[in-house]
Amino acid sequence: MKHYLSLMVLCSAVTFAVAGNWSFWRGPEQTGVSRDVDLPDTFAVGSKAQNILWRAPYGGITTPIVQDNRVYIINKVGENESQQERVMCFDAKDGKVLWEHRFNVFLTDIVADRLGWTQMVGDPETGNVYAHGTQGFLICFDRDGHILWQHSLTEEYGRISGYGGRLMSPTVFEDLLIMPMINASWGEQTIGCTRLAAFNKRTGEVVWWASSNHRVQDTNACVPVTAQIGGQWLVLCGGGDGGLHAFKARTGEKVWSYIFGEGAVNAAPVVDGDRVYAGHGEPN
Repeated sequence: MKHYLSLMVLCSAVTFAVAGNWSFWRGPEQTGVSRDVDLPDTFAVGSKAQNILWRAPYGGITTPIVQDNRVYIINKVGENESQQERVMCFDAKDGKVLWEHRFNVFLTDIVADRLGWTQMVGDPETGNVYAHGTQGFLICFDRDGHILWQHSLTEEYGRISGYGGRLMSPTVFEDLLIMPMINASWGEQTIGCTRLAAFNKRTGEVVWWASSNHRVQDTNACVPVTAQIGGQWLVLCGGGDGGLHAFKARTGEKVWSYIFGEGAVNAAPVVDGDRVYAGHGEPN
């Protein structure tokens, strides 16, 4: 069932790939809204297939992205000791697999059902795509699957994997790839908390770090959102401290934090004008 559900999503994404990229979680505006028109709103598989362009035997639990007529997903492959994560690229016209990249999962606390947990993100300007694996790899691919740069976040920056692979996902803003994580490292990062690292999206060099400065209560899986609010561009992200945090997207300067839960804030916030909406499933 996982296979078919994933592929229905893939094929529905193809219908608007030509009109515009769907490079981000919840679309180009990060709101879940598409400005395209005449999109299908019903789907069916089997003998009465409806609005399905193609199907392929690959499953996954994350949302695919569409960019330059290509569809990208991150999922799991293999069984038992040989199980791995992989990034896959499909031709959006016919579902043909164009390339895949597999990488090992070497952390013993990652359960099989949580491989391929994170959301990928694309950069329409360069055509590159980015993936964050449960084992801590942050990888930049070009559209043909070549690795342009990568970081091992756990080894380099003390990233914490979270319960069973519960992790946050990257986003792109202008020339930056912004990657939130919970880490405990050295110096100013000795105390574990939710932090954001901004990398040069082309080279992988670190541009800035930002910290929530609130003690972590749990691990979380929030996808950050960028939006212009009050005349300035902000990146907003839920934390493992029960809070929602806002930073200046270009510099990482902290603007505000609002703590409203006892545990993690996993849901990505939604921005409408100057209002930010966020939810959580922990006690207030």
